[in-house]
Amino acid sequence: MPKVNSAHHQAIERLGNNLEVEAWSAHDGIVEQVHLQRYPFARAVQYHPERSRLYDSLFEDFFARLKSH
Repeated sequence: MPKVNSAHHQAIERLGNNLEVEAWSAHDGIVEQVHLQRYPFARAVQYHPERSRLYDSLFEDFFARLKSH
C-alpha cells in the first residue's frame, strides 16, 4: 500500500463494513484512501492527489473507467 501526503486533522477511527484500506499517511499512519470491497471503483480519499504528479495514475484509472461505462 502506498504512503501519501496528508494535510488535515480528521481521520478514520474505525473502518466501516466492506471497506479496504488502499493508502495511509507517510507521516502518522492515518488512513488516507479506502475502497468498497465489492465495488473497487468506489473510492474515498482524504489526501490531496492533485498536489503531486505521483498520483496521476489514480486520475487516469478513474477517467478510463468512466469512459468504459
